[in-house]
Amino acid sequence: MDHGERRGGAGSAAPPQQECSVAGAPGHSRISAQAPGLRRPPLKTKFERWRFWLPYGCWTCADGREVLFNRRYVPIYERRPGEPARVADHDEWVPWTEQRWLFTDRDAPWVSPPWERATTLKRIDAVLIAWGLLPPLPMPPPRRRRR
Repeated sequence: MDHGERRGGAGSAAPPQQECSVAGAPGHSRISAQAPGLRRPPLKTKFERWRFWLPYGCWTCADGREVLFNRRYVPIYERRPGEPARVADHDEWVPWTEQRWLFTDRDAPWVSPPWERATTLKRIDAVLIAWGLLPPLPMPPPRRRRR
């Protein structure tokens, strides 16, 4: 799938979707059926921490709120119209109506060649700058090679 957006509806996102438990929520929410607190392993390495805070996409909610989420579909930053961005509640189930991605599995910064990685990181940095979240992300730390 190309970078783009999807509008709400059952099955419109890659991971399994569940109905939102928030009363009056217009759409659906995110993530898997795992129990709360069990879906995120501890972030032990610099690379894991970098990848956790790396935006993968953005949800837009019916009230205009936008939420940046990571590759595990965990909310990382949010902003409401007219307000600055802030760290999101990582355990929130977001009732989004529109979803768009900043990269695909093919051009993910941790697997793509350097020339594609730079392009992807520039795209992500542009979003972070537009949100007032500085400084831009550095290149990913090198991964240790297993012998």
